[in-house]
Amino acid sequence: MNFLIDDLFVFSKLDLQKLPFHFEYIDLKKFLVHFVEEYQLDLEQKNIQLTLQAVHLNKAIVRIDVQQIRRVLDNMIQNSVKHMNKEEKRITIVANQEADDAIITVQDNGAGMAVENVEMIFDRFYRVESSRNSDKGGSGLGLAIARQIILEHDGIIKADSKLGEGTSITFTLPLKENGYNEGNSISGG
Repeated sequence: MNFLIDDLFVFSKLDLQKLPFHFEYIDLKKFLVHFVEEYQLDLEQKNIQLTLQAVHLNKAIVRIDVQQIRRVLDNMIQNSVKHMNKEEKRITIVANQEADDAIITVQDNGAGMAVENVEMIFDRFYRVESSRNSDKGGSGLGLAIARQIILEHDGIIKADSKLGEGTSITFTLPLKENGYNEGNSISGG
């Protein structure tokens, strides 16, 4: 119940554009490495392998609210965990840079979903086959919150899924011009 109340509070603040954002310039690769290192132990205890592929992320400086982007990644990973149904469970975060954007994808090898459900997963309170997954918890707000946060960061978010094979959720973050920052970067979270 506390998670639902927290999600409702955050979503309503986002919806009313009253959630304060604290933007700072960070090295995206360092941020993601730190995030994955923190999460790996918890997921290993659930027999889920979490990996990061960021080999094509060079000097990617982004202006983000660290806490809110952590929330986005957390929501995506928690969704992946809820819908894992394979013997070998894998979640991979893939990060690349392309032109003026960093592109981050969280992909899993879970249950996946039918094509007609993919676009609706970002709608508030939407849950795929809600009558069957009420035992898995969740408010149906996690990805709606993630979408709002990414929009506030001038990014885009989309999903791709294949039933029985897994789901990938991708979002973009604008790169700092020239990939450099004039001394305001942090270590990554």
